[in-house]
Amino acid sequence: MIQRIPSPVVMACVLVLITAVASAAPHGLRAFEDAPPAPELGLPDMTGRHHHLADYRGQVLVVNFWATWCTPCREELPAMSRTAEALHPSGVRFVTVAMGQTEAELRDFLRLQDLPLPKLYDADSSVSERWSVQALPTTWIVDPAGRIALRVVGNYDWESEEIMQAIARLLPQGTDAER
Repeated sequence: MIQRIPSPVVMACVLVLITAVASAAPHGLRAFEDAPPAPELGLPDMTGRHHHLADYRGQVLVVNFWATWCTPCREELPAMSRTAEALHPSGVRFVTVAMGQTEAELRDFLRLQDLPLPKLYDADSSVSERWSVQALPTTWIVDPAGRIALRVVGNYDWESEEIMQAIARLLPQGTDAER
């Protein structure tokens, strides 16, 4: 009898599913009362530019961790892109971090799909570990002072009033996050 060994992609999907189910992190939007400092990014994007947390000081930064093989991740990206475009004039910045993927893997995926958000890649997942990513997708929202204010676990409606209001509360006074 020949035994079929699952592909690495199938195994990775199973691992992420198990991690998501077993994770103590509840799905959905969570605010942090204590607002801990955000970990460093220090990752390259597809143009070779390195992104550091300090680059975004004074702005709200949305950091989305995802993977090309993660269906819920891919499903939320179009709405996230539209929200990023709508909030850009208010000083809100979005970056995506392809977790556990190389530049070549990300480039291959992007040949088939347009993703207008900045695309960083974390080939060895070391940055994802520092950011305590336990399930995909996971998004952290950093306030203008560089502190984690919100976390979203799982596929989320990035055009919802809930997220628009939550982000608007993080903006410095006199900034408008209206769509």
